[in-house]
Amino acid sequence: MITELYYGTIKMVIEKQLSSDFDAVLKTSGIETLSRSEGSHAVEYEFSHGNVPFAMRIERVRNFNG
Repeated sequence: MITELYYGTIKMVIEKQLSSDFDAVLKTSGIETLSRSEGSHAVEYEFSHGNVPFAMRIERVRNFNG
C-alpha cells in the first residue's frame, strides 16, 4: 500500500470564550500558527501546511516496480 499525505493551509474558527483554552493547548503542543485574528465573537487561527496534514490517500499497489 502507498500512503500520501496532502498538506494545505487550514483555518479554524473558535468561539472567543474558548480561545484562551485553545491557546494553552497550542503552546503545550508546539504547533505554530501562521496567523491569529480576533473578532468580536470568534478567533480565527491559520495553520501552516507543513504542520498539519489534512487528508490521506491509501491505495493498493499492483505491479509496482519501484
